Amino acid sequence: MPMDTQPKPPSRILAAVHETAADMHRLGLIDSSRMQSFDALCLTPEQTSKLAIRRDAIHAGTTSGPGVGAEEVLAHLEHKYGL
Repeated sequence: MPMDTQPKPPSRILAAVHETAADMHRLGLIDSSRMQSFDALCLTPEQTSKLAIRRDAIHAGTTSGPGVGAEEVLAHLEHKYGL
């Protein structure tokens, strides 16, 4: 029996856990290291990779000037919150 090469989408429960953890991280209740643990648990490898790229770009922007354009940030927020 061939194995699927597509990553399995996270369950609704894991999606809810990740969203709650992200909110707690945003509010400063959990640190970045703990949030990365939730990312690894709740997201597919592809999502984790994309998130790491976005974090690196944001970090680069905070240390050396704007690294992520406003349009990209707004598009991410619109997608995340279904706006």
